[in-house]
Amino acid sequence: MIITYKDWHGMLPYALNGYQTSIRTSRGVTPYSLIYRIEVVLPPRSGDTLFKNARKSWVKRIKIRYNTIWAIKIIQKWLWRVSFKT
Repeated sequence: MIITYKDWHGMLPYALNGYQTSIRTSRGVTPYSLIYRIEVVLPPRSGDTLFKNARKSWVKRIKIRYNTIWAIKIIQKWLWRVSFKT
């Protein structure tokens, strides 16, 4: 898709966000923080390596927990069978 001057209305939210979240040198704060009295927290972009690494570690932790729970259930079934054989 080619972006032309006719697509300004689609880019307006991004331009306003960039303007409101950039620090003004006259005041040393952002216009957003002047209005809402808090600093803006920007969401991570999907292309950021920090976001990708965090997601990978999260997925890895979930897999480890799933495998641990699965192993515990197998051990519980085995112990249940062994306890009734004696």
